[in-house]
Amino acid sequence: MKKKMTWRMGISVPGIVILAAISLILILSIYFNYNLYPVPVGKVISQNQQNISTHDDTKVVQKLLVRIVNDTDKMDKKGSVIEVSNSFEKEKAYGEKYSTGDFLFVEKNKDGYIITGQKRDYIVGFLVIILIDFLILCGKKQGLLTIIGVAINAMLFATAVKYTGSGAHFIWVVIVLMCIFTIGILFLVNGWNRETLATIFATMLTVALVGGICFVVIIFTPNIKYEFLDYLPEPYSLSQANGLFLSEILIGALGAIMDIAVTIVAATKELLVREPRVSRKGLIMSVGKISDDITGLMINVVFFTNIAVILPVAVLGMKNDFSLWTVLENHGFFAFVRFLVGGIGIIAAIPLSAFIGEVFFKGREK
Repeated sequence: MKKKMTWRMGISVPGIVILAAISLILILSIYFNYNLYPVPVGKVISQNQQNISTHDDTKVVQKLLVRIVNDTDKMDKKGSVIEVSNSFEKEKAYGEKYSTGDFLFVEKNKDGYIITGQKRDYIVGFLVIILIDFLILCGKKQGLLTIIGVAINAMLFATAVKYTGSGAHFIWVVIVLMCIFTIGILFLVNGWNRETLATIFATMLTVALVGGICFVVIIFTPNIKYEFLDYLPEPYSLSQANGLFLSEILIGALGAIMDIAVTIVAATKELLVREPRVSRKGLIMSVGKISDDITGLMINVVFFTNIAVILPVAVLGMKNDFSLWTVLENHGFFAFVRFLVGGIGIIAAIPLSAFIGEVFFKGREK
């Protein structure tokens, strides 16, 4: 029974214990890493609050006792206790509530002490470590390669955004990055073989097709209200805004297109291995039946991903007396376009991947 359980998990029991111990050490290291911050960090040791009613809402004022937990030149010494005021609305649309045990970034000015933010890195670190653990437990070597690929892609993307994110030609940087992402991920996950090469071609061809359609539509339609596009640097030119929006669309569609391409290319290869003399019509029909099971799911994944992006904006907008239609018309437009393009990419990837798979594997069943 133990051997069967070990085989299913993909890692031995001692390995699981070691992984859990390493994860715990990493989480605790991130939790107590406040000495690495060059800014003052304080821990809330007590708090009391008072409600103040206004004509619009109820405002809550907190008095926080904060103990400084790191040494910096910008603040009192480590271990000193200070009092900080904080306020937030009862509905928490504005301001933020802090509780005992929270770590806060604080500064000193002429009026006293102010809160500049909250230390949340240990929460993010915990989620990342749990994800890595599951990938290693379930995927073993493939899971580890996936982690490496994601880390490399994240560093490349962060570097590109840092040095070229505000440039007028950012779209070309994104295109180069997408090629690197596609080749790197597929190579790490599937290895370097004919199936990987076919998947790369199918993915890039589909993204190029979708990107071309989007470019034509953006150029030959009325100007978009880019004032509502999140994080658009001011001031901006129309070409810069178009490039940024097109970059969002292509990066958002890449993951779904790559997933479909991997599945359809693998299915096409398997069909050609089993039935080397299958006609093109029969191949397309067989691939179509396979795609029926995944197309709807992938389109819904893209839909819910974009819904998650617009949901906080919709809630805040209605809290500030904007109608749901106004929020959707302005901010929701961009999410809706990303969803439509993602859906088009998913549909387009099916025949293109089948065609590429046929070219790569027809007559090569050995």
